[in-house]
Amino acid sequence: MVYKSTNQLDEKLRTTLCNIIVSYIKNISASLTNELCKHISKAIVEVFPTEVAERYYISPVKKTNSKNNKSIISKGKLITMWRNRRFKNNQLLKRIKEETVEKLDSDQTENLEFHDEIKECAEWVKNNIAPWGDVLEKWHKTHKMIMNDIADLQERNLTQIFDNWSLFKHPQGHELINIDFKNMNIAKIELNFNLWMEFFEVVQEVQTINTKDSNVHIMIQELSLKDVTEDNKAVKILHLLPHFVPPKRSLGKKKFRPSIAIAQESMIKHVNTPADVTRVRLETKTFVATLKLTVQPYIITVGPNDTVKEIYVCIDETLYTVNSVIKALDICFKAFHVFQLNYPVASEHLWILIQKGIYNFDTKWDTGIPFIAHILNRIKVKLHGEKDSIKNLADDQEESISIESENSKE
Repeated sequence: MVYKSTNQLDEKLRTTLCNIIVSYIKNISASLTNELCKHISKAIVEVFPTEVAERYYISPVKKTNSKNNKSIISKGKLITMWRNRRFKNNQLLKRIKEETVEKLDSDQTENLEFHDEIKECAEWVKNNIAPWGDVLEKWHKTHKMIMNDIADLQERNLTQIFDNWSLFKHPQGHELINIDFKNMNIAKIELNFNLWMEFFEVVQEVQTINTKDSNVHIMIQELSLKDVTEDNKAVKILHLLPHFVPPKRSLGKKKFRPSIAIAQESMIKHVNTPADVTRVRLETKTFVATLKLTVQPYIITVGPNDTVKEIYVCIDETLYTVNSVIKALDICFKAFHVFQLNYPVASEHLWILIQKGIYNFDTKWDTGIPFIAHILNRIKVKLHGEKDSIKNLADDQEESISIESENSKE
């Protein structure tokens, strides 16, 4: 058996496995419900321990738990093959409606009553920019009010947030983002260069690349050279990630799949001179406008050829100068969560890998992305010592699952 010799399934074998399961369920006139699909996915992991259940099935998301206030149907290789098979039988629309999560009214943002001291601090930070030590102290006390104000916005408009809390525009405003992220208490991991290298090494172990681009192979080789600086190595990894884990999701209303280059550009941009920074920011605005999207936080590095001399984080109209690429990546990542923004569609899968693989936390807003599940599982094992990404599997083993007929209600 191939699995016994390699201890892993390739994509062709996964497809064959799913085809056998779907065909069997269809032949007995049964229905692959979300509950049954979840159970089968866990059973697959029991038989093939190196597999990840999320590769085959990810549960649906309710409207109230979705960032864009829309319900999301279940995902994964097994459930997707089931839907595609039904599509051939002209039953897709009916079944998708049955599997779509019920639409619930969106949660009302909690109205918090703040003490007078907090209100005074909020008023102070809205009208003062110094001394900076006082700014940090009062900002910390005002955190809940700031986050509540951001959550109250019907749309995540960065311009409005930065106008309401103008200290974000301060050259050291990234320190405020860091304070807010820490106060959110969702992650205990501090990003550093060694952790970033370990993360990429795992990606390299799991994924392979097939490219004739000589620059890609040169960048990989340079990661092992002692005379290459940490900043240059960190940048190279950011540029290499989309090659190892390319995008698959369609982008914008035109529904075209973003290229590796677009995925790169949505995370980091490199220019040769400081004079080019303004140009690349304008080009970015123009590009996303054509897709009717918004500009999300991204990194800009400056230096001749592939060297890094200056590093910026661009958030809305504000440009933060930072002293390392790792710091820039950390600020950029935290900004998505502080300002409650969606990741860019082109690099969403990469940001999810960074969030769950490095910072090691989940949120109710997370998009399920089946094709990265096996990578994420390996990263968590190597970086955080987790045995399995399947939570509470033992508790579910006694669960009673019934196969319902095709005509019964799920």
